Amino acid sequence: MSMDPWKDLSASLVKLHDTYYMQHGKMVNRTTMYISESPAAEECAREPYAGAWSPTPNLAAVTSLFLPVAGALDHLLAMATLLTGPPSMYAPFTVARSVLEISVQTWYLLEPGIGAEERALRSVNVRLRSLWEQSQLVGVDESPEWRAQLDHVQRRMDEIVAAARARNISARGRGDGRRSPWVGSGPKSTVKLADECLGSAVPGLGSTFWRSLSSVAHGQAHGLVQAFRPAVDGSTPEGGGGPLGQLSLSARQAALYAAGAPLACMAMLNRLYAYLGWDETELQSAAQVLLTTWTRVGQLPRVGPATY
Repeated sequence: MSMDPWKDLSASLVKLHDTYYMQHGKMVNRTTMYISESPAAEECAREPYAGAWSPTPNLAAVTSLFLPVAGALDHLLAMATLLTGPPSMYAPFTVARSVLEISVQTWYLLEPGIGAEERALRSVNVRLRSLWEQSQLVGVDESPEWRAQLDHVQRRMDEIVAAARARNISARGRGDGRRSPWVGSGPKSTVKLADECLGSAVPGLGSTFWRSLSSVAHGQAHGLVQAFRPAVDGSTPEGGGGPLGQLSLSARQAALYAAGAPLACMAMLNRLYAYLGWDETELQSAAQVLLTTWTRVGQLPRVGPATY
């Protein structure tokens, strides 16, 4: 622990990031990503939907996890840099929103005990959402190559939905193109997932974090005013118009408003390690440092790692 709370917050994020990548380097290679007794190994051995969407859809579901995990941790590292870099009022919150968004979505994909069937369906819905987003990039490029790519994307969505219906799985097609297609029970909103991920101790906590961070990212006044401090003397500009003030942000405020991001990232990594059967010793050590640091700096109620 240093005498600088900003450095302490930043260091705890860097430690979580580095701890994951040390374990990733030990475990992920060309032949395996999980230990033989893990839930991932059991599900990949079954492959209940082999042939419907790929030869090995459950293995593909495992492999595809590493991309959003990398995205969340990359943003977490950027957040650590912003907390100790030149004065920045709002950027840490915008980056924190990305950490929260990616982490809770991946946390949902890693839900324990859902079985190989549901795991594959959730992974397929991620693919459908991505394909649908690609199909909405209208006007970016009208070349023949782009039109061919768009046709391919639309055809792939139709094939995925048709494969689900052929197995009597509920599915919604792309229809009018205004909503993403899905299979199975369909996707959940980020707000709902944030509550499920972070709201076990305090109901509504996850959606509060998400809305607070989103208000900054979307330039809403009630979000931007978090860093506004009225003038001490209560003076007002000539002609009225409200009190004078200045923009400033304390380490406590940053920890209080942005805590949902590292907590969600930690929850995601806890599920990832358990699913792949990785040794959690170093992760729990990094998680403890993170919890202790953010609780102290943010003056938050003490919360144990098991809650998340």
